[in-house]
Amino acid sequence: MQRGERRKARTAHVTRFPDDPYTVCGVSRPGMTTLVLDNGAYTAKIGYSSGEVSVIPNCQFRSKTARLKTFTANQIDEVKDPSGLFYILPFQKGYLVNWDVQRQVWDYLFGKEMFQVDFVESNIIITEPYFNFSSIQESMNEILFEEYQFQAALRVNPGALSAHRYFHDNPSELCCIIVDTGYSFTHIVPYCRSKKKQEGIIRINVGGKLLTNHLKEIISYRQLHVMDETHVINQVKEDVCYVAADFYKDMEVAKLKGEDNSLMVDYVLPDFSTIKKGFVKKCNLISSRILFLLGETRSFQDSKGVYIPRCGNSLQQTMMCLSYCLKTPLHILGKEES
Repeated sequence: MQRGERRKARTAHVTRFPDDPYTVCGVSRPGMTTLVLDNGAYTAKIGYSSGEVSVIPNCQFRSKTARLKTFTANQIDEVKDPSGLFYILPFQKGYLVNWDVQRQVWDYLFGKEMFQVDFVESNIIITEPYFNFSSIQESMNEILFEEYQFQAALRVNPGALSAHRYFHDNPSELCCIIVDTGYSFTHIVPYCRSKKKQEGIIRINVGGKLLTNHLKEIISYRQLHVMDETHVINQVKEDVCYVAADFYKDMEVAKLKGEDNSLMVDYVLPDFSTIKKGFVKKCNLISSRILFLLGETRSFQDSKGVYIPRCGNSLQQTMMCLSYCLKTPLHILGKEES
């Protein structure tokens, strides 16, 4: 059978839902396994319908220290120096355009390194962006059936799966709004009686990529140059950034200084020799407090811990708590001093 004839035969079984533009291709048989792939622009969330979910970078990398080698998906863990990583993304502006990169990522995910998919006995549910182009949909169908030989495929918007779960858990509800924030943009999607209202969808060109780039600019302008450290700053964003429940109140708190500013944190950047991954420095305010107390009590410190004279119970208890927080051994010397 020629390639064109085979493609026609493989996509002959097509069901279109009247109210939603989801397409099911192929024929599913009882007892077949279903692979679920949330094919995002930055990460791919993949797993079997009855198993655990893995979150994998949906891209390839090249390191400045190993320019000739290309790393795929979670092979980034093999990179000794992730600073200055060069990203090769299959998505541009939220849509899948680089099929060569996407094929290599899927080969890795479906292959022996990850899920060892048996395509003859597997269906796939795969997500696609809102307002996806028909040419991209046709290319995806062709690759899934021609190259990987899946038996059936469902293409669906990610928000539709969230809405399905919500209406399943809350059968009395008639409507809901899904806020889907992705790598390139954010969609606000209304659903009524389990059906998506296409005319009410709003897209905002704000996503994770814009926030990471904005954070890089702020840090580079105020502290140190990190414009080439996308991987590091993205990790900083994921570790310390959050959605404010009361934006204006948090902005007022952020203007305060010292201990009154409960939002400020110190972040230790990796040097990729002793520190492989950045982290939030804890007890930063407590550290300054214990240093003040140590000075007041004429204490000293060596490799075995901190030594302080015996003092009043309240101060001694405070010192013990601070020492525990800092994970530093504390030794009480002699009798109580006045």
